[in-house]
Amino acid sequence: MENIELGLSEAQVIVMLFAHLQNIEAEKQKLRTQVKRLCQENVWLRDELAITQQKLQTSEQSVAQLEEEKKHLEFMASVKKYDEIQENEDNLEKSRTDPVVELFPEDEAEERNNMSPTPPNQFANHANAGYEIPARLRTLHNLVIQYASQGRYEVAVRCANRL
Repeated sequence: MENIELGLSEAQVIVMLFAHLQNIEAEKQKLRTQVKRLCQENVWLRDELAITQQKLQTSEQSVAQLEEEKKHLEFMASVKKYDEIQENEDNLEKSRTDPVVELFPEDEAEERNNMSPTPPNQFANHANAGYEIPARLRTLHNLVIQYASQGRYEVAVRCANRL
């Protein structure tokens, strides 16, 4: 009888052990499925990260390019503004100090701007008239007229005094 009881108790232990092993195997299978799902999710997240990083890099490049364009446009605007201010100042100063405007106010600015130093062919006509103007005097005369047309009257006066 003891052998039967011992056999029955061993059978119960084996049945309990088998049930326990089945539970462990089921848990193991469940964990494998979960690991597989997590690996797939990890791959998907890595792909999404790579795509997002690529978009970020493209956006950063666009921002950098736009910032450079903005700086360039701001610089061009400041240069244009400076040129306009300088042009206005030059025109105002020229109209204030231009003796041609004071002497002949009815002449148009375009006519005044077309005035130029004595052309060389006029000097040739003078040479044919019986006397020749020395080259130094012609050069000084042209410089005086050029400086005066540029509004540099002090320099023009000094050159004219050398004539």
